[in-house]
Amino acid sequence: AEAMAQGRAESAAEVERLRERLRMGDEEQARREREYAANEAARAAELEQLRAQRDAAAAEQRRAFLASAHALEGQSASEREEVERERDRLAQEVSALAAVEEQMLAAFSRYDTEGNGFISAEHVAALAAALPEWATPPAEQLQRDLDPEGTSLVVWDRFRTVMLPLHPHAAELAARADAA
Repeated sequence: AEAMAQGRAESAAEVERLRERLRMGDEEQARREREYAANEAARAAELEQLRAQRDAAAAEQRRAFLASAHALEGQSASEREEVERERDRLAQEVSALAAVEEQMLAAFSRYDTEGNGFISAEHVAALAAALPEWATPPAEQLQRDLDPEGTSLVVWDRFRTVMLPLHPHAAELAARADAA
């Protein structure tokens, strides 16, 4: 009888330990969900910031071209049309560059499931495959470029810095936008 009572007490203690582990697991899950939601909000804000930067750059270029167009008021219609075409071309290039960055962010975010701005380096090959337009080196070299410290983590900022020039048109677009 004493052994049975001790067995019941041990079982009750074990049940209580399991309940406590479940509560802790639920709390951990809730913490992770809150963290994920906060990271998703941060990622959405970063994407919105990229779009705002693109729009601001396009607006600035429009202002610069309008100023130059005012300077050309005494010029011929064909010269004004040329300025307008150049303005439109530059605005399209700024939009194209922002679209490339948005495409990179979307691909990166697929593997950044927690939204914390970094991914495991094991995803580099799949990530490169998700960006077929990019002229990427072999996966091993790309992984070394993206993770030079060998931490097995790829950080978003490093990814953007390394990958943007590998897009066939991005480097040219960035140079033109900077020159304007």
